[in-house]
Amino acid sequence: MEPSRFGQRESAITIFDDPSFLEGLVAVPGNPPAVEMPLRRLYELVAAARQPTFAGDLELKHEWKARRGEYPLPCQQFESLIDAARARVDRLRAMNTLASPPTLKGELALVAGARCLPPNYHPNLPVRVRLAKARLERLQLVERLLTENGSDVRLAAAWQALGEVHGHGLLPVEQNERVALAVKRAGLLGRLQALEALSDFDRASQLVTLWDDYLLADCADAATLRLEWRRAREALGFAGSVEAACRNGDGHALNELLASPQYEQLMLPEELTALVEEFHQCRERRG
Repeated sequence: MEPSRFGQRESAITIFDDPSFLEGLVAVPGNPPAVEMPLRRLYELVAAARQPTFAGDLELKHEWKARRGEYPLPCQQFESLIDAARARVDRLRAMNTLASPPTLKGELALVAGARCLPPNYHPNLPVRVRLAKARLERLQLVERLLTENGSDVRLAAAWQALGEVHGHGLLPVEQNERVALAVKRAGLLGRLQALEALSDFDRASQLVTLWDDYLLADCADAATLRLEWRRAREALGFAGSVEAACRNGDGHALNELLASPQYEQLMLPEELTALVEEFHQCRERRG
């Protein structure tokens, strides 16, 4: 029974707070103490059901089951309250069964079931419901990003956030492959972006070395880096041609390379710059 409906049935509870009514049912002539005391305890539990708790409902359920055959039901309201307590206990136990291990079905059932129980029905219930809601919210973001098929970096971050609340098991297995691709891409992009601290030539060299064109194919997050990677390949190829001309003593080819606009835009490494200077000095000495 829902807490709001339970609260509205005030008359069904207050009759058990009436001492004369209680005494009239408990102190039945001829009742031995062994019957009177358990019966009094039963009515105390019913009176406490004004603010139901799992512990109280459980005790009420067990007490009634143990004593039911010893006396008839005093009234229909009494039976309704016991039925409501039994239903709450069964609901919480069913929720607990579905909650571990966490699944999408279980988390949805947990959040929905909690709406039918008093807020403080069980001391662990508010914490567990907050966890279920966090899992469902983070799962929703992952699913939205999968549908958009846009940023792999955002998808990987959302997947990590879902893992922080142990919610990876909520995502359908058939979508795991796409998430795994996003995680790999995001990892590589992070390493590539970390190259910004290097010098231009070292950055270009590392960018070409680390780049995985197969992995980053159709990756929207890699669009800017892809342009840099292409320029880096051209720069390294140009630097390789300069080095080859120097080592082969091909002054004509070297002069053409050094006169090209690409040379003006390229920061050659110190070793290659020294090699070019040495080549020129050698040519000057020869006259």
